[in-house]
Amino acid sequence: MIAGAAREVAPEAPVIVGHSMSGIALPFVPALAAVRRLVFLAALVPEPAQRMADVQAREDVLGDTSAVARDEHGRSYWVSSDAAIDVLYHDCDPARAREAAARLRPQARTPHEETCPLARFPQVPISYLVMRGDRMVRPDWSRTAARTRLGVEPVELPGGHAPMLAQPERLAARLIELAAS
Repeated sequence: MIAGAAREVAPEAPVIVGHSMSGIALPFVPALAAVRRLVFLAALVPEPAQRMADVQAREDVLGDTSAVARDEHGRSYWVSSDAAIDVLYHDCDPARAREAAARLRPQARTPHEETCPLARFPQVPISYLVMRGDRMVRPDWSRTAARTRLGVEPVELPGGHAPMLAQPERLAARLIELAAS
């Protein structure tokens, strides 16, 4: 799906942004479509040849997940909209936060359970945007993952986990800067 969208913008290779859990899939896109840059945005970063579940078990990746439960299929979901808003959308306009929380759906466990088949990350420019006030993907972990896994110095922005909702203009400006670099 991501690679198909990237191919649709040809002839120019796009910058692909992976937010949150989509960071697990982001490194696979360059094998399927030309990309100019990958940007991890408050995102999980897989470890080649490791399961994300194992990374999360040994590293302090996530913030407060006490309000996350599992359904009968093992999918994760927020037990209340208020809890999701507090962690994911705390710095968003309240109406926008409620709307975003209402759109949340259970997430499958599969991306966390499968071993990352990569031997190394793709040879394309990569950036990581750390959100300093992120309550979901811990900023300290993001900084470390950017440096040790991706080999890049993270770019930091103020704000929480969903800058595309809380501060879209600031995020767009930073993405434009990254695309031009």
